[in-house]
Amino acid sequence: MGQFSWLYSDTGKQMINGRYKASYLLIPEPFVNVYGNYIFEDCYDGYGHFGSHDIYDLVALWNQDHINPATFKPYSMREPKLENYGGLWDCDKARLKRQGYSDAEIQEKDMQIQRQYYEAACKRRQEEKQAVADFCNHVSDAIMKERYGKEYLRNIGILFACYDEDNLSLAYPIKITSKPMNYASAKPSLSDPHQGWY
Repeated sequence: MGQFSWLYSDTGKQMINGRYKASYLLIPEPFVNVYGNYIFEDCYDGYGHFGSHDIYDLVALWNQDHINPATFKPYSMREPKLENYGGLWDCDKARLKRQGYSDAEIQEKDMQIQRQYYEAACKRRQEEKQAVADFCNHVSDAIMKERYGKEYLRNIGILFACYDEDNLSLAYPIKITSKPMNYASAKPSLSDPHQGWY
């Protein structure tokens, strides 16, 4: 599980992982009756947990009816390109050379590994697209868990809002402040480039 942290939208200062400081995840108006005006966290863990909630679960639910799966193209789901994937590590190439493989044979193995990584990425993108489509079409929670695993909601929220440009484009982006505020009056929170570390 990766770490995620943000800058407070009201101060621009970073949330520090594992440090006691009042933080408020603001709740969009349509969901205030469910969660209240905000979810309070006094010691952020760096993994997207606020109170008893996961930020990425929430941002997925908030935006479920505002994403068009046919046109949804977040940065994190950009189409893979073969040239962006490496093949053999240099140490593996050196080992093969010591074992007597020719440069052409090493190059062929390198290309095979590169293609395997690329094809795995293509398959993962297709699965992500289908998960988003199913989610936005309100496939049941039980079926989503069966198809995509028990963390499917968090994973979809990460697709929706992991990168600033994606979060900023949402109907209901993540907004975290250092004091209680009205969701509509706050700006979206930007990612912390240091991920909550000094």
